[in-house]
Amino acid sequence: MVASLWPLRDAEAAWLLERYYRHLAMGQGVSQALRSAQRDAWEDGQPAAAWAGLGVMGDAALVPVPSQAQDVSNAAALGWTWFLPALICALLGTAYWHWKRNASNR
Repeated sequence: MVASLWPLRDAEAAWLLERYYRHLAMGQGVSQALRSAQRDAWEDGQPAAAWAGLGVMGDAALVPVPSQAQDVSNAAALGWTWFLPALICALLGTAYWHWKRNASNR
């Protein structure tokens, strides 16, 4: 949860939270996204009252939107998770078929 220590003006809050969600969408964690949005506001010359009072409550390391790189590595890991058991089953099935064929030819 992102909370404010004092009331913010609607336009300033909307500007800051839009950047916060943009950083979240890029795969940053909750606290990193808030820091990045606050840095954007500071670099934009906004007054500290518009951005300094926000803080993270809860799991600050949470990454609610994984980055594209994490998606690719997860997909690769998932592929190997299914490929290896399928390969083992195929090899065992082929060995069983050959064994049964040789046993019936005797």
